[in-house]
Amino acid sequence: WQDKAIGFVFIGRISPDKRPLEIIQILKKVREKGLGVHVHILGNTGLDKNYVNSVEEEARMNPSWVFYEGKVSRNKLSLIVASHGYGISGKKFEHFGIAIAEMVRAGNIVFVNDDGGQVEIVGKNEDLIYHSDDDAVMKIVKMISDEKLQAESLEKLRKTEILYSKEHF
Repeated sequence: WQDKAIGFVFIGRISPDKRPLEIIQILKKVREKGLGVHVHILGNTGLDKNYVNSVEEEARMNPSWVFYEGKVSRNKLSLIVASHGYGISGKKFEHFGIAIAEMVRAGNIVFVNDDGGQVEIVGKNEDLIYHSDDDAVMKIVKMISDEKLQAESLEKLRKTEILYSKEHF
């Protein structure tokens, strides 16, 4: 855990329903609280090219902490996820969230919206489930600032991650 970057990974289609722009704004507020986090945005582009352009523009405007990766190889995705401590999902009403399960399996502490199957993937851990974007900011700041809470959350996630192993599927 100590070797992982204090940064976030977002995995998902670059489209309004996955909310990468909102994720950038959440993490911008976390940075305004004095925490130097960054984010890697990984995923295929959606059909809304204007939205994709907006995400790319945010990355260009914030090159020191927003890294728009787009579609990457499976190997590169695995390396980025494994080297970062945190993951975040913006999708509301996610039925399952395979990307969330992948991040949990990689040892990330993953923050998710309060609905859908993603809540199950993080073991219904209220420290990781946000009810609004402002709640996400508060919970992220609290988590990054509290090593005991990090250890407890990682332990809880280890108990649920076995459900998402290759063997279990």
